[in-house]
Amino acid sequence: LDVLEAATRSAIAETQRPTLIIVRSHIGFPSPDMMDRKEAHGNPFSAEAITTAKAILGVPDEAFVFDPKLPQEWGKLLGPCRDERVAWAARVAAASAMGVQLVEQLDTNGVARVVERPEPFAPNSQMATRRALQRAMDTFAPQTPGLTAGSADLTDNTGVELKHSVTQSAATPGGRQIHYGIREHAMSAILVGQAHHGGLRPAGSTFFVFNDYARPAVRLASLSHAGVLFVYTHDSVGVGEDGPTHQPIEHLMALRAMPNIHVVRPSDANETIDLVEQFLSAKQPPTTALILSRQDMPVFNQADGAASAKGARRGGYVVREHERADFTLVGTGSEVGLCLSAADLLTAKGVATRVIAMPCWRCFDAQPPEYRSQVLRRTTPSVAIEAGATLGWANYVDSAIGINSFGLSAPGKEVFAYFDLVPQTVVTHVETVLGEGR
Repeated sequence: LDVLEAATRSAIAETQRPTLIIVRSHIGFPSPDMMDRKEAHGNPFSAEAITTAKAILGVPDEAFVFDPKLPQEWGKLLGPCRDERVAWAARVAAASAMGVQLVEQLDTNGVARVVERPEPFAPNSQMATRRALQRAMDTFAPQTPGLTAGSADLTDNTGVELKHSVTQSAATPGGRQIHYGIREHAMSAILVGQAHHGGLRPAGSTFFVFNDYARPAVRLASLSHAGVLFVYTHDSVGVGEDGPTHQPIEHLMALRAMPNIHVVRPSDANETIDLVEQFLSAKQPPTTALILSRQDMPVFNQADGAASAKGARRGGYVVREHERADFTLVGTGSEVGLCLSAADLLTAKGVATRVIAMPCWRCFDAQPPEYRSQVLRRTTPSVAIEAGATLGWANYVDSAIGINSFGLSAPGKEVFAYFDLVPQTVVTHVETVLGEGR
């Protein structure tokens, strides 16, 4: 321990460069039976091996020995800690309004106090949801004292630039824009640390396919209920020419399979703004993965936008209803627009069609059974359309149109057409199902 302390203090004193401390150890020390053997890593020691090791260490051969000196030693440490806490409370009180603000921020994790909302995007226009996120940040960030935002070297691409703030650094420690570098895992771990520290509402971003690099930290966030906003853009084969290595296929289902995390894929630009506000305004926000498009996609018309504003926060809602519908189309993200286009074609053919958006499965699953039944209406034939793996959709629909292979290097629209993610394919599927039913 003395050697470790000396090395650590030397590292602290070295301010011009990083220090690497290498500790060479013996696994299973000091057991003659287990030391330096791979079995010591995962196998329990036998009773005889434990007795021998304790004899070498000079400790009683008893289970759960508690040194009676420990409570007294702990008590000695509590005094200085208590003094530091009292001194901190005095500084907070002396800071008056700033002190009150600090305590409130710590208590609410820097919750948003929204009095101004972004200008909505024009109905029937085209806008990538990653661009919508930037508009949300521009308006909500000044109203969210705890918000920090950054990316793994992709700030310009992902829409997490805090234009009102400066870059965080040693010279500007109050900066809320953080440049994490190309370190998806480290960024995500740091986000978890910020969330659990309190007072902060961290957001970090990268391309969706790079969630693979960050997965252990994302899993830790979900496991520990950390209020982190993971922003993942370039959400599908719409990435285009970057090709199969950069086109997410299994990622939506992989994240949805993870407990606790809310995987949110907004249906249009205005819905993106609304769901970002929901995260920033919650006192204890859930671990959230916001999945956004690279490519432009349709902005809802006025009627469809009203349905989104009413139902998106519930995770699933009816975009277009028809009491005597022949078929239900269900989509997420950019594929909701695809469903609406297919519904228009089917209506022209005399096929009454409902359209459902499901931006967040877990949020939808938390709704009352009556609501879920009303939205899905499983007595009506249904199909889901999503640009990714179809595994899991059987819980909500009769069949699914998606992608169960790796992607393709080509312009995004051509890739969608190659995988039959176009309105006419949906129309053909519906006509086939209804024809078989007759």
